[in-house]
Formats: sequence, structure tokens, C-alpha cells
Amino acid sequence: MERLDFDPAVWESANPAQGLGDRLLCWWRTQVPDPTSKRQMFVDDETLVDLFERLAAESEQDPARQAFRFVLGLILLRRRKIRMVDRRREGDDEVWVMKRVGGGDDAPLWPVVDPRLSEEDADAIAEQLSTILADEG
Repeated sequence: MERLDFDPAVWESANPAQGLGDRLLCWWRTQVPDPTSKRQMFVDDETLVDLFERLAAESEQDPARQAFRFVLGLILLRRRKIRMVDRRREGDDEVWVMKRVGGGDDAPLWPVVDPRLSEEDADAIAEQLSTILADEG
């Protein structure tokens, strides 16, 4: 097998597919995204806040889900969509209490247990989230 790349203008004017005959397995057209452009998200920030709110409402004991919720909370904190209003200890756990930015005094509070992730684990979860949520073009 051999991969051959053609400029679209050459492909359309010279019709190299005809010259390849039975050597042509398939073809497709693609565009290479600009590496400096910002990736577009499949979901907007409001949808992420809603997901965070639903996850925070669950009394989930699964460590993987707690880690996911915590990292999603960190991303939303960084984007200034939620804010931390309190940190407290509950037994061996550190609990961060979050709230929607602009939600007012009566906005619900969301407790999130800090799963004590290593920096590598947090980076890996954040990368997985980015891969899931980003439109690769």
C-alpha cells in the first residue's frame, strides 16, 4: 500500500484517480486545522455547568466519578463559571463548596470532595475531558 497526497486543484483538474486504476483503494478530502486556532467545543460552558450540577447532586462514592467531577469543577473554576465559597474538612476528606457565578445568595451550594489526585492524574483526566469535549474539526 502507498499513500499519495494531492493538492485539491490537481485532483480536480488532472483526475489522478483515473490514472491510478485498480491501485486506488479509497480517497477523502480533508483540511488540516490551523494549529494556532482555538478548538471549538461540542458543548458550551452552560452545558458543562449543568453536568457539574447533576454530578454534584449525586452522592457518588465511586473514586473515578469523584475525580471526574473534581477536575470538571477545576475547569469551570478556571473559566469563572463557578466559584469556591468554602473549604472544610469532613473526617479525612477536604470538601470544596462551589456555587454558580452570578447565582445570588440563594443559589445552590455544591460540595465536591477533593480526591487528592496527583498532578499527573489531574492532567490525564483534563486531557480526556478535552478530547471528549473538543471538536477536532
